[in-house]
Amino acid sequence: MLGKIKRFLTVIIIVLGCSAFYIVGGYLYIDSEITPTEQNTSSVPYYSEAPENVGIMFELRGYKTYCFLDFYYKKLNVIFDAESFSTDDNIMGYPIDYSLKLDDELFAQIIDLVGGVELQTEEGILRYTGVQIVDMMNYSTDFKRYEREIIRKIFEKIGENGFSKQDFLYIIEKGDTAITVPICYYWTDYIKELCGSLNEVN
Repeated sequence: MLGKIKRFLTVIIIVLGCSAFYIVGGYLYIDSEITPTEQNTSSVPYYSEAPENVGIMFELRGYKTYCFLDFYYKKLNVIFDAESFSTDDNIMGYPIDYSLKLDDELFAQIIDLVGGVELQTEEGILRYTGVQIVDMMNYSTDFKRYEREIIRKIFEKIGENGFSKQDFLYIIEKGDTAITVPICYYWTDYIKELCGSLNEVN
């Protein structure tokens, strides 16, 4: 009888010992596989709501066009011939938060990014590439009357097709501006809708 009790206790001790061994071993294995999450502070802001409204002054060959990106009301307010109305930081009551200077090459590339522009001419509606528009700027004697229409068509194309983050990145890299990727990162989520509600102030 005593021998059976000893064998029983021996079995219990072995079972408990094995259980403890596997439990501790499993815990140590799992603990070794868990690595702390790196606190990678991203330079890209997080928005739970729409970005703040922003005013941008575009300049090409001294010709200025002002755009107020109204994310709250989801529309784009545009002021043409802005050089006639602007001060250092204000234009017709709108703030000038950033400026963006374009050269001919970047302007042509923007036109190509949106798929070209269609203009009403004496020969009918013709589609122009960026290079053709720049040629028109250089050689046409009546280009001035097309300026507003070209800019309007660019915004209309963005309103139809949108504008990608890569497109924004290309522009801020090639243009002369203080706008950075973190600033405009979420603009692409709204720019199509904004350009689809174009409001010409003047």
